[in-house]
Parts: sequence; C-alpha cells; structure tokens
Amino acid sequence: MYWRTENKDWGNWHHKNANDVHLESCFKAIYNSNNIGARDIVTYDKNSSKDSITILGDSFMVGFGLNQNETLPSNIEAFSNKKVFNLVSSGTGPLQYYLIYKKFGSELSHNTVIMGLLP
Repeated sequence: MYWRTENKDWGNWHHKNANDVHLESCFKAIYNSNNIGARDIVTYDKNSSKDSITILGDSFMVGFGLNQNETLPSNIEAFSNKKVFNLVSSGTGPLQYYLIYKKFGSELSHNTVIMGLLP
C-alpha cells in the first residue's frame, strides 16, 4: 500500500497528501492523508479552535478497511460538532502514540485527547 510509510522516530505512519485504494474480496476502502500524514481529508493547522479533540490509537481507531466517513474519528467529529485531529496509525502502541502526540499534538490546539487501546 503506497499510503503507508515508516517514520524513523516511531514506525508506521502515512505519506503526506497521499491517496490509496485498499481492495479485498469483502471491501474496498479509500485511504487519504493530509498535510502532516494523518488520515484525514482536511489540512491541519495551528490556528484551530482550542475546543478540538485529538485522537490516538492503532488500526481499529484509524479505520482499517473503512472509508473516511465510516471511521470512529469521523463519527466523533460529526457527533461532537468539534474538530477532530486523527493522529492514529495501524501497527502502533502506547509508546508510538506518545511520540506521535509529541510530534504533532503539541502543535495542534485542542483540549481533549481520546486514546483507543486494543488489549
């Protein structure tokens, strides 16, 4: 999958501003990444509302096999009516969540963090 890459600091991430199609016998999903490589179709900038949410997690949070509008972060954004920063990536764990948050979360204005863990 072209969409994914390895970040030297924490492992799995996504190419910036990339698109990819994941086709299996039971689903077809289109993956998009934005200006920082997060799974989203909108650009993330430092001037967002402080009343935003940052989400961390792995494949079940990123929506492996789902289209953008079907992912948990997209549904939380629609339900809460708040901007959601989707800083999740497949194949990561709590240490990587911290490193991703340290890299991007500190630059994105938010007052809530949601972290999904698959035990």
